[in-house]
Amino acid sequence: MNAEIYRLDEQFDKKMRELKKKEEYLEDNLSYVLHTTEQLKDEVYRIANGELPVEAYPDIFQMDTNAELFRKDVLEQIDDIGEERSKLRWDYEEQLDALYKKKAKKQNN
Repeated sequence: MNAEIYRLDEQFDKKMRELKKKEEYLEDNLSYVLHTTEQLKDEVYRIANGELPVEAYPDIFQMDTNAELFRKDVLEQIDDIGEERSKLRWDYEEQLDALYKKKAKKQNN
């Protein structure tokens, strides 16, 4: 019985670590993209000496739009990971309860 609980704990911990790695990867990429976008915009402004030609404004706007869409997508993926984490925790607790009930039933017989 203890071996089953240990195996269940190991599987749960492994899956939780995998989800944490996915979440950290997404957060790192989001930070990188947003930072790089801001650096690129700053460089464009620097080169233009603060006076962008009118033709450049749609491109700057598109950069902001793309960064925001990426941010939204990443945050949705992080929310999905949170939901997956909750489901994993619920499944783990259900399986653990079943093992303890099985153990109690054996002790009563």
